[in-house]
Amino acid sequence: MEKDIIRNFYDSAKRLCEYISNTVIKQENVDELLFLLTDTYGKGLILPDVELDDNAPVKVPKPDPIIIEIPLTYWEIFDPFTEEDPVCGDLLDDLSDIREDLLEGICEYEAGFINNAVFEWKLLHRAHFGNHMVSAIKALQHLRSEH
Repeated sequence: MEKDIIRNFYDSAKRLCEYISNTVIKQENVDELLFLLTDTYGKGLILPDVELDDNAPVKVPKPDPIIIEIPLTYWEIFDPFTEEDPVCGDLLDDLSDIREDLLEGICEYEAGFINNAVFEWKLLHRAHFGNHMVSAIKALQHLRSEH
């Protein structure tokens, strides 16, 4: 069961990274990007707790530039539990950080360091790329419904 959960997350993360790298992000394909983001986000919520493998250096290739032809910047409240002014978000930054965080784990997974990949994905889902996913999803949903 855990192997299936991990493999499903890996497959979703890989599809998302390949999409971000190989697709010009336009208004016409926002729905597909939203599906890939939400699918990967949801599967990340159920990743199991694991013990780290022995550390081994894994080379992460430099990805292709991301090409976006929709508005990049949006406004959001960074911490919805504090009273603060909105901050400017950036879809290019969101997608770049998501892809970077996922690719490291993908490379570890493919090199056979599955537990390292899962540990990293789970940690960064909670602390970094998960936040970028939620911000991007909200901005893309608004773009989808209002433009």
